[in-house]
Amino acid sequence: MVEITEKEYEQFKSLVKVWTHASPEKSGHYFICGEGGPKDDMGLPEFIFVCPTYGADFRDTARYVRDDSI
Repeated sequence: MVEITEKEYEQFKSLVKVWTHASPEKSGHYFICGEGGPKDDMGLPEFIFVCPTYGADFRDTARYVRDDSI
């Protein structure tokens, strides 16, 4: 059996997280499903909508608002 390093394991965990959120129809995880408002200097929108799972009704989404006071 081949062993992996701690760094490789951390990279693996990151890739699993990316995959689960990039393929919500397969993983069942939440994902960003919309954005709105003006964008800041870094190109981030004023708010985003997060869908709890693939195929959820729009009423089930959560709206997150950018906080520029930090």
